[in-house]
Amino acid sequence: MTNKNSDLEKKIDSIGDLIDLQKLHNNCIVCDHEIINSNLYKRFRICPSCRYHYTTTLRRKIAIISDRGSFREINKWIESRNTTDFSPKNSYKERFTNDKKRTNLNEAVITGECLIGGNRSVLIILDSSFLGGTMGLVVGEKISLALEYAGKNKLPAVGIITSSGKRFQDGILSLHQMAKTVISTKLVKKNNNPFIVILGNPCTGPVFSSFASMADIIFSEPKAHLGFASLGELREVENNHIYEDHLSEFYLDNGQIDKIIERHEIKNEITTILSLISTNLLLKSKQKYNNKKFVKKNPKQTINIARNRKRPTSKYYLKNLFTNFVELHGDRISNEDKSIILGLGKISGQTVVIAAQEKSFLLENKKYTMGEITPSGFRKAIRGAKLAESLNLCFITLIDSLGPQIGTLNEKQGLASSISNCINEISNINVPSISIIIGEGISESAIAFSVTDRTLMMENSIYASVKPEAAAKIETNEIEGIDDIANALKLTALDCKKIGVIDEIIQEPIKGAHDNPKETIKLVEKSLIYELSNLNKISSYSLVKNRYNKIRNTGEYSNKYKSNFIKEINYLGKGIKNSIQSFRIKKDSK
Repeated sequence: MTNKNSDLEKKIDSIGDLIDLQKLHNNCIVCDHEIINSNLYKRFRICPSCRYHYTTTLRRKIAIISDRGSFREINKWIESRNTTDFSPKNSYKERFTNDKKRTNLNEAVITGECLIGGNRSVLIILDSSFLGGTMGLVVGEKISLALEYAGKNKLPAVGIITSSGKRFQDGILSLHQMAKTVISTKLVKKNNNPFIVILGNPCTGPVFSSFASMADIIFSEPKAHLGFASLGELREVENNHIYEDHLSEFYLDNGQIDKIIERHEIKNEITTILSLISTNLLLKSKQKYNNKKFVKKNPKQTINIARNRKRPTSKYYLKNLFTNFVELHGDRISNEDKSIILGLGKISGQTVVIAAQEKSFLLENKKYTMGEITPSGFRKAIRGAKLAESLNLCFITLIDSLGPQIGTLNEKQGLASSISNCINEISNINVPSISIIIGEGISESAIAFSVTDRTLMMENSIYASVKPEAAAKIETNEIEGIDDIANALKLTALDCKKIGVIDEIIQEPIKGAHDNPKETIKLVEKSLIYELSNLNKISSYSLVKNRYNKIRNTGEYSNKYKSNFIKEINYLGKGIKNSIQSFRIKKDSK
């Protein structure tokens, strides 16, 4: 790290001690840019040059996020008292009294009801300028009451949080506020309303490790210090000059938060999400989308079309099939897998949660990955399924992957358990679910995302337990045997429908989806509307029960189906045998 960067870090670290929250500065304390005449600085306390976000008052935060004049404070008259008589040299009492006078607040938190972009919401603002925003008895009680109020009135809850340190002066009771606030978040989610949190600088300690991390969606301001431990504690314990590893950007890269948003954009982002959820319409359609009689295709040709470089990937579908799409990031445990795109969006007015496999994306070293999924990718999909269930929204998956990413690091991170948990969680959600195989649905990556109420398959996509090349190499010791082995794998949409592992086939343009992507979007949209319309009529109990029976009876082996099953096994065995013989004959004739 250069001396210049170190000096800048020290300057930023010390800003909290230098700033009078009410005072306007002529020049930025960080970059020395003139800011006194900047509207961005005057309104939002953001430097227009270096984008540093200055600490701002609690009242200003209310004005930034709520519609003008709509905020109404609740539980205002709950005040602190010295419960444990902790008063060495009266320092705590003095600081508490001084902070009341300085901030004109009774405590570190204000709660109330307001409108955000016209959406009724409960607002919780915890401010680090009052005793560090620490959570004592009154803070914990007001936050819990606000969350209970949101649950009782079926309103979303939005928190703007800055906090650092512990209110140890309230003794062991302050520690129990963590448990109190965590369990209170359940009441918001019980009525299918979202709990959204915006983290400011800093947000550490008991607050970050309790109710703040229980939010459905977590945003953060840029360069905010986040973590269970404070920056000073980490530096002391690790004896290392930690800085970037304690910032919101680090937490985004490691799957802990959803997005970093500048202060002046927060209201628009929150409004979009609240509008997606509050104006959810259930689709109704009686028009059957698929009257085409599909004919058997050459499997090798189908593989080539499914792998066509111009074939639409998940990103194209997300952009053109869904409106108001808001992307969410991370598995909330360890990482952000870019091969899975998670978010909320609308299709013809109905809001859904989408987890999409993106087969090709550019890495920092300018190389393309083929979308192999890591453990965090499977956990990210699980998070999407649980979010859909929490908000009572349909869950849609788009499948296009060559399988899980193989490697010792992924084994250490629990690849096998993440796959099994993904299958378990997606198959058990109590909301409608639809999966669409849009390209290559290969091995565990495909099955983990396809245990849904309805499994659809694009006409020129493939679905197989293994890559055709891998099967050819196993059976013939030659990758070139794909032409013959492809027939035996039964990987085309028509084969999969006959076997019973998918429900319907989505028609593509004559030459394939790559030839006319816009027409493809229309065909997929028509199919989704029809499927959603049917699933919307079914109770959650029946959805789970029917889904279990569907998965349980796939390839059912009983007396009723015994003869057909044996015939199918013999047929597949003969197909593989003939394919191998054909390949060897061709090889010998060369």
